Amino acid sequence: MQNSTRNFYFRDDLPTHHQSYCAFLDVLGFSDQITESHLKNTHNSLLNQFHQTLNESIQLLNEYSTHGLTSIRSLTDNLIICIPQISRDMESELGSILSLITSFQMTMIRGGFFIRGGLAIGDLFVDQHSVFGPALIEAYQIETKISVNPIVTLSQSTASLVQQHLSYYARGWDPHRKDILINSDGNYFINYLSECVEDERILVSSIENHKDQVITKLNEHRSNPRIFSKYSWVAEYHNYFCSMITGYPEYTSDLTIEEQLIHPSFSQLPLQD
Repeated sequence: MQNSTRNFYFRDDLPTHHQSYCAFLDVLGFSDQITESHLKNTHNSLLNQFHQTLNESIQLLNEYSTHGLTSIRSLTDNLIICIPQISRDMESELGSILSLITSFQMTMIRGGFFIRGGLAIGDLFVDQHSVFGPALIEAYQIETKISVNPIVTLSQSTASLVQQHLSYYARGWDPHRKDILINSDGNYFINYLSECVEDERILVSSIENHKDQVITKLNEHRSNPRIFSKYSWVAEYHNYFCSMITGYPEYTSDLTIEEQLIHPSFSQLPLQD
């Protein structure tokens, strides 16, 4: 860990809490994937795919980290990202951590791994060995209890800060509006597909890749309603995002996921001979 980060979490060489953003991120259904891969003798293939994708993701996070202030901890399929408060209202820090989480989600999804998590704000302690404090606990609880689908949900206190930041700007000029959406339960979550809009154009190949990954998961889990429903939600989110970008010249309706793939189909009992 760089000294610039250490200075926030130590006072007189003693560890101390410091107000920070903390994200707890987890690969959706990874335990089931590990179990199934061992049964099918594909565990080394899964390991290689995950190892390569995770390394690429963390390398990008390290490149995008802000002035050495970002702390990243990884354990198996869990990732913790922490950024300490350096400004009065923590607006720039929020922009930084949203960008990091979005980049992580998109990179992992390209490798076939969808991410679920929580983003909280509160007291935190971080050093080269550990992360400690209520912000981590809240982020973990959001991931396990609220983010049922593969999304990263904001804590109520983080959502309140977003509203405060939005009040600084004239309508339509607020920078966080494109990065955050509101779920059907009223919770704020990170609109990671916003990374597919760059320099006033849409990245068609990235949207197509996301579509392909979602369809693969839908087909893979069609016989498992519990898991299928999670990827059905992602498909609906994908199509909602597409509805937000119809004004771009590169947009075509082929970018959306067909409804019959998202929703279960029904049929009558076959006639008996």
